[in-house]
Amino acid sequence: MNLIIARAGMEAVPEADELIHEAADWLIAKGEPLWGPNETSYEELERVARGGELVIGRVEGELATCMYLHNEDRLFWPQVAPGEAFYLHRLAVARRLPGADTRMPCCDGRKTRFARRNGFI
Repeated sequence: MNLIIARAGMEAVPEADELIHEAADWLIAKGEPLWGPNETSYEELERVARGGELVIGRVEGELATCMYLHNEDRLFWPQVAPGEAFYLHRLAVARRLPGADTRMPCCDGRKTRFARRNGFI
């Protein structure tokens, strides 16, 4: 499986919205709700995409994963200066890829190279 990860813009919002809601619904069905309605709103996703913070991963052209990648998180990490860390939010993986390790390229020790290659740092 060849996972291609890249920053995405407004063109990816409809697909990412569908994937985020798929993940949210799955978690709710498991009895493990994670995101509230305001955290999965289309408007919030548009804001993130306009800000250049939407990242998607595709396998053979199909959306496999998406996330928000922020360079600050004032709510949970107010003591950390902007740009000193990256914060992943709304990480969602397509249910059609069970067992596929589609989140690792953005979450393991290669994250700095990923961030540099994609223009985040």
